[in-house]
Amino acid sequence: MIEVTANMLLSLFTGGPKILILRSEGADANNTYPELPVEWIELTAFNGGETLLIGEIGDQRRPLEVPPSNVLAIWNPEGDISTGELETWWAHASGSGDLPVILKDGPDRLVEAVAIKALQENMRLTHLNQKLIEDLATIRQGLAHHVRIPPELETLLRNLRKDPPQLVYETPSGCSSNGVIAGALSQPLFVGARGFLGLDLQIEKPGTGEGHLLIILRVPSSEMELARWKIAFDEIVSGWLALRLEKVLSRMDSSLELLVLTEGEGVSPQLSTTSTGLMPEFAFHSAAHGNLDMHMLRLRIWGGYPGLNYNPPAAVAASHAIMKISDHLTSKAQTTRSLSWAYPYFGYLDGGRLLLRPLKQNPASAARIELPSFPGFSAVSCTARIDDALCQTKLLVRMALSYPGQNVDDVESGIVALASTDWIELTEPLRPFELKIGLPIPLNEPMELHLFSRLPTGGKLDHGKVVFGDFEAILDERSAFSRSPYLPVVQSTS
Repeated sequence: MIEVTANMLLSLFTGGPKILILRSEGADANNTYPELPVEWIELTAFNGGETLLIGEIGDQRRPLEVPPSNVLAIWNPEGDISTGELETWWAHASGSGDLPVILKDGPDRLVEAVAIKALQENMRLTHLNQKLIEDLATIRQGLAHHVRIPPELETLLRNLRKDPPQLVYETPSGCSSNGVIAGALSQPLFVGARGFLGLDLQIEKPGTGEGHLLIILRVPSSEMELARWKIAFDEIVSGWLALRLEKVLSRMDSSLELLVLTEGEGVSPQLSTTSTGLMPEFAFHSAAHGNLDMHMLRLRIWGGYPGLNYNPPAAVAASHAIMKISDHLTSKAQTTRSLSWAYPYFGYLDGGRLLLRPLKQNPASAARIELPSFPGFSAVSCTARIDDALCQTKLLVRMALSYPGQNVDDVESGIVALASTDWIELTEPLRPFELKIGLPIPLNEPMELHLFSRLPTGGKLDHGKVVFGDFEAILDERSAFSRSPYLPVVQSTS
């Protein structure tokens, strides 16, 4: 049986190495210990070793039920103390049957035994470390070559990395109708609150006078006001009127509503409208105009990651917004080189993706997407991947921008390209590689986006399936709008 005093209990379970010393009751304790970097703990033996005490004899004691931690050896310098009871208790209490080294020899033998124990422990830890390194290498290789990340997770990771506003919805172009005078309008929105950053309203005719345009964002079910913008008539010009929140909403409301009101004297601005088409539930309501034959306001809705602060465009630094190039535009892509093959090498795939197989080293397979004029267009990006796990050739891709009607050879060579990437090597299948090109200055003109893919020198065509996707236009906010986006005069903290 082993007992311990209260003041010694915590010292038995520290992380440092320990050596236990057996002493008989009344023995001289003024012995010198070998110079070892360990903690020395004395056990006083009673009745020939049947009872052992750790601590002072007169102090309050309690039974010890768990062996001390990290004990290198038990030293019995007197040699006549029985350790049988100690060994039996240790094997039972530890649960593993592993006992420390028990020595009856002198200090030199103790130092030797501790050194051997330390070397054995070092070898054990070295072996475990080597196994850990091998396991990590195996996991890394498996993740790099055998695990395909789901596309939904790739999209989520891209969104988490993006601070710029992202376009969530835009009224389709080419379907504008007559405008409506601002005032007492209620427009249901297409999105819920979570992730909402702001919107743009298209002004057909600016107002005049000393009045103000009041725009209120609220939750229709509770009529809770989330934000309020107040803009003077004489500040409003034709084009997109940009409204942003100071922080992306984190609320979970399933629907939002926009109220457009006016106050003061003057002629109210006229807002552009469009037909609701197959979505009559999103028609605006107005006491003055009725439902205007099921029409809605022309608008663009912007989103972001919930809780992030919005950074308005600075006077010097560029501020960007991201606009997805619609699947409608991507689906109208055309090949720009007449190449023939036994199976289709070019075509539109679902989800805004384009197939463009590389057939030769020269000429490269080529296609183009016609882009309309985007206000403040400053850059474009997309991803390219080898969409076949069996492909062993490192294929090459390239992207370029040009004005409409340019010769594809001149675009590829860079003679008439506004901007282009270098040839990018797709080093492994299924992994998406980002391609991005920026313009020297923002433009507001129609352009063509050219895509190229080709085989490397000596490359094989087997399973060489290149797919482009995730097309996005990047806008410079200072150039896209006539002025910086308006922030609300009042915004809810939620």
